[in-house]
Amino acid sequence: MIFDSVTARNSIYLDFEGEGQINNAANAPLPHMAGIFRPNPKSGGGGTYESVFFRESWKAPANGSNGRAHIDKFDRTIENLIKEAEEKNSFIVFWSDYERSVINLNTPHILELFDSVSFNLLPPLRTIKNQRHIDIDQGIEKVLNQYLKAFLPARPLVPTGGLGPAEACRRIDKFSNIYPMWHDWPNKKKQYLNDLLDYNEKDCRATWWLGKKLGNINENKITVR
Repeated sequence: MIFDSVTARNSIYLDFEGEGQINNAANAPLPHMAGIFRPNPKSGGGGTYESVFFRESWKAPANGSNGRAHIDKFDRTIENLIKEAEEKNSFIVFWSDYERSVINLNTPHILELFDSVSFNLLPPLRTIKNQRHIDIDQGIEKVLNQYLKAFLPARPLVPTGGLGPAEACRRIDKFSNIYPMWHDWPNKKKQYLNDLLDYNEKDCRATWWLGKKLGNINENKITVR
């Protein structure tokens, strides 16, 4: 299946948040959550976003997410995404190797199925960047933002200020044990959740924008040939 503009739009965009890799990609603990973005099926750059929390202790944050999040098991979430991608004849799209390494470490029994419907967006964009001699701003810490600036300069970069997603996850873990009811959370601590979900949604949307860009590039190659 060619990753063209139609495939890009029909695909599902996945981004995990958690404490990340420890030393190397082979040591990727179970993430705290996943963001899932589905583009509008017909046109435009928008779509729908949802997040899934993988910790039962995050019931209060899920209740306080204004419908943006729910709790489910990690393996069931991935299996459902695989089934959806198969039914839509599309991909689960992610940025870089992290998402696959998480699947490999935590649910190796479904890695083969995941690989059959998954698409790592970074390698083909890196190839195009090298072929076209596109400059990457190495002064930008986040690689996703480097590619956004290079391929879609009119799009906003994903803000990387504040606590960062890993620290936000740690704090939400802590406060979920202290405050089992969302209405008991102090407003400042509620903001950690809002910031985490906003950051993750922006990551998902940025991945979709780059996926759409790659789909258009691939489609133009086919047309030229």
